[in-house]
Amino acid sequence: MSVRPHFIILLTTLLLIVAAAPAQKTYRAATLVHQDGRLEIDTVEVGFIQDDGVIHHRLIDSLHVYKLDSVSFAANVPEFQELHGSPVPLSWTTRGNNLVLEAYGKEFYAVFAVHHTLEALSYYKKHFGDLLDFTNKKKYRELELYLGDYINCSPEQYILNPGARISPTIIYHEAGHRAFCQLDDTLAIGNVFSMLHNGLMEYFTASIAGHPVIGEGMLHPPLTRDASKKVKYPEDTYYYREFLDDLRQFVSDTMECYEALKKYHALNRERAARCTTRIAMTHQTGMLITHPLWEIRQKAGRNATDSLVVRSMKQMEQVLEKREGFLKKKALSEKEPPKWYDFLYSLYLSDRQLYQGENLQTIRTAFEKAGYPVHWVEMP
Repeated sequence: MSVRPHFIILLTTLLLIVAAAPAQKTYRAATLVHQDGRLEIDTVEVGFIQDDGVIHHRLIDSLHVYKLDSVSFAANVPEFQELHGSPVPLSWTTRGNNLVLEAYGKEFYAVFAVHHTLEALSYYKKHFGDLLDFTNKKKYRELELYLGDYINCSPEQYILNPGARISPTIIYHEAGHRAFCQLDDTLAIGNVFSMLHNGLMEYFTASIAGHPVIGEGMLHPPLTRDASKKVKYPEDTYYYREFLDDLRQFVSDTMECYEALKKYHALNRERAARCTTRIAMTHQTGMLITHPLWEIRQKAGRNATDSLVVRSMKQMEQVLEKREGFLKKKALSEKEPPKWYDFLYSLYLSDRQLYQGENLQTIRTAFEKAGYPVHWVEMP
């Protein structure tokens, strides 16, 4: 049997490409994790650093690290934030299969950012499968990490304060935005400005971490979010005025990006109805959903609660069609977007389907203690 010449050429080319590609092995490295309710340094496996020192993974083409020099806003619009930084080279030291990292140094936070990004993406992919594709948007594959004291991260631009003990929830939250921007295209969970959308996203942020406090090490106390903190619906809805008051409390002259923060504050005061402020408010207001879910998780456990929430999200569209049958109080309109009562009924239904109703009373009690008029919703 003869082999065609062009096949031999193609095979030879592929072998040369494989041979030329930098090798990649698994190392052990220290990073920050939540462990038994505390933020600790622990050893994790790192399989995304090539022998030439470049960070690469099938979900991440590269990570670029910068010192954050300044922040500006294109056309003075807060939504058009621009970060400016000086490139920071990474230098890897290995000892056997271990990466030797200076605690809270630039390499330490590079590993921290990529490791926890992959942790979160793997978690979402495990639970939502084909509903998510984390490879299809190039901008998310070129991650940027800025080292500086500032508060406004995004899913493709992380900002971490060097020297600080920063919670992985910062990364899980941003990865959650990546997941939810796809999920709200296919599932009836509300958009990014809704309480339900943000409350569900923050539940997963806390559940991945196994820790209820979100934003430690970057957000100052008035703006950190605590899923274990008691809330009351609707009194604890977060409003624009409170956002300004809280933001004003921690803007200080000692911060590296003080001038940018002052400008951010002023721009938001003038443009209260715009995206940035609304997102800040809905993140806080989302705790009205996250808190009762965290309470359920404390009683039913992580696996059961994660499964209940995922199934509830997946069947919300069908639940909305049944609203007239389970909602004792008439909805504002038939086209009203998904609300807490739709999700509560979906949780009930999911528990019937998955656990024969074992957690129904736990679910009802958690939402009732959070101030929801649960008597509006019929149990299936």
